[in-house]
Amino acid sequence: MIPRKGIIIKPVSMNEISDVAEARQVNETCCAALAADRATREQIERMKQLLQLSEQAAQDRDVEQLMLLDRDFHSEIAAATQNRILADVSRQLQEKSLRVWFISLNNIEQLRRVQSEHEAICEAIAGRDVEAARTAMEGHISSFLSNISKSI
Repeated sequence: MIPRKGIIIKPVSMNEISDVAEARQVNETCCAALAADRATREQIERMKQLLQLSEQAAQDRDVEQLMLLDRDFHSEIAAATQNRILADVSRQLQEKSLRVWFISLNNIEQLRRVQSEHEAICEAIAGRDVEAARTAMEGHISSFLSNISKSI
């Protein structure tokens, strides 16, 4: 904030986006793998519920609601690791991604792709398939970065 001038918002740079995506790639693939091994039945059910809500939000093209549900889905995965440090890092990275989510969720095809990617991650976690969870999350983060790159 600058007195008598207002609030200045720092523009998002492609370098910053790449850095965040790279950090998310490391953190969230680890989280997905650990969640596949450690998630409780209740956490898996919560992930499935979030996916149902996000499917409806995507149909309604409610981007704001989708952003919140996306954050909650990734937070639930991080919580399922049973590792507070990983969950804290994941939360910080999600907050940094918030600035570009509107760009990332800019068309119906991308909304469908994100839903499908989330479903694959959830399915792998529910199936206790550590490698499939890791691979699905890796693909999801790569897709996020690719879509942002096309949109900026």
